[in-house]
Amino acid sequence: MGNNHLFNNGMFYSIPFQYFIGSNLFSNKECKRILKWLQNDAVWRLHSEYFFDQYEAVIKLNDQLFSLKDLINFEWVDKIKVDLSLIFGCTFNDFFVISCRKYISTQEIGIHNDDSIQPSHETHRVVIYFNEGYRDEFGGHLVLFNSKNKKDIHKILRPLNNSYFGFATSKDSYHAVTRINQNVRYTINLSFWDSRYSNIEVELFDLISCNKKISSEKIYLFLIESGAKKTNHSSRDIYTHLVGTANILQKIDTNTDLVLAGLFHSIYGTSCFEALNFPLNRREKIIELIGSEAERISYLYCLIERKHLYVIFKNGSEQNVLLRNGQEDFITLDDLRNLFLLDCANSLEQYISIGSSFDEIKDDLSFYLSFKNLLSNNNQDKIKEEYLRLLNKTYESYKI
Repeated sequence: MGNNHLFNNGMFYSIPFQYFIGSNLFSNKECKRILKWLQNDAVWRLHSEYFFDQYEAVIKLNDQLFSLKDLINFEWVDKIKVDLSLIFGCTFNDFFVISCRKYISTQEIGIHNDDSIQPSHETHRVVIYFNEGYRDEFGGHLVLFNSKNKKDIHKILRPLNNSYFGFATSKDSYHAVTRINQNVRYTINLSFWDSRYSNIEVELFDLISCNKKISSEKIYLFLIESGAKKTNHSSRDIYTHLVGTANILQKIDTNTDLVLAGLFHSIYGTSCFEALNFPLNRREKIIELIGSEAERISYLYCLIERKHLYVIFKNGSEQNVLLRNGQEDFITLDDLRNLFLLDCANSLEQYISIGSSFDEIKDDLSFYLSFKNLLSNNNQDKIKEEYLRLLNKTYESYKI
């Protein structure tokens, strides 16, 4: 690689799996800033599975409060992707995730390979270590294996400060982290997906990752087995529409149940779209997948006639509603607000994917903003932001 590449001093290996190692990705001063952010500003959450315990945090580059944007930004990520393409000989889609890990005394990671036939696991990962003054007695070594036999060790790597490890996940990429004996072990992990997966496919797992009680792979498999990728919806498949709707909901609101409802908002069929029609007598299956709150939002959205839905919005109060299956349900103010945001995201996604005239999109924005009693100030700002982005894009296409 030339001098413009980040991994110039890295060493590449192809056995027992493809990986590379190196150091000095940042200057000493930059490392101290990043470590200070990890220690004082990152928001950590414990994540436990059968083979590991670790604290996790997420870096969102568009977060205005993120204070390391001069070091860790979209341009920096693009440079990493260029290097990975040269190292591994593949292309990557646009989607990526930057996450952080913190390991404290007694925590460890058992042997595993991160390989998956589903797009829930990245295809490539880069791990950068921030462990000032590291000594071997601290523990937390990265162990690479020749096979899934934990005695078949290929190499043991020290998690030295400002060193890095990158690899392609595969059936052979077995690795583990030894027990932490003292001090704290920090890393920043960058996850990438090669072009075998579409952006929309990978986005599904990012949407669900905020809720550790929900299985992303089970949801993915359920949607596929339900025929979501084979069912047409306005010139594309319904799967694309469902993920797109959930993605918009994540941008305009913080309710994770609402985001999950976006993935299932037509699962029982609606008055406008009947194709999926999952049996209502099997609601427990959907509750098992996404939780009772998210399922209730999707259930109501499917079972309320669309023309009645807008009457309910206009009334803006708690009320009894007759559903399409002949049953009656009491709609609370929280139900009303969730249904309203879901309908807004559903409409916006279709404008984004299918397209429409500038005036139609503008009228749609005015319609949803007219229900101010159902929107927080933050909701209003976020909805405006998403619609204005689309309006600007539509206007530019007209100019062309």
